[in-house]
Amino acid sequence: MDNEKSHVELFEKHTYNRSMTNLAILPKQCLAARALLGWDQGDLAERAGIARCSVVYFERAVCKPRLKTVLGIKMALERAGIRFLNEPGPGVVLVTAELS
Repeated sequence: MDNEKSHVELFEKHTYNRSMTNLAILPKQCLAARALLGWDQGDLAERAGIARCSVVYFERAVCKPRLKTVLGIKMALERAGIRFLNEPGPGVVLVTAELS
């Protein structure tokens, strides 16, 4: 468990610190956004146009995600009303509820 936690922390630190300007989101931001929307991983995958396992791998920080995967996830969540916060630290907020 400690090894898994340290792997996730390293992933988040690397991703956040080198942040692709406004493109990067963290696995914990994805989890929080899904919770706010009441979505499961399958819901997000469908809306992002990616495989469910891609969402699982991203949220668990199993491997370095493809930019296409991260953008798909981020865009799907933003379309649903999620806004990603990066100051003073990473977070999410639900601005509007999805209309569809």
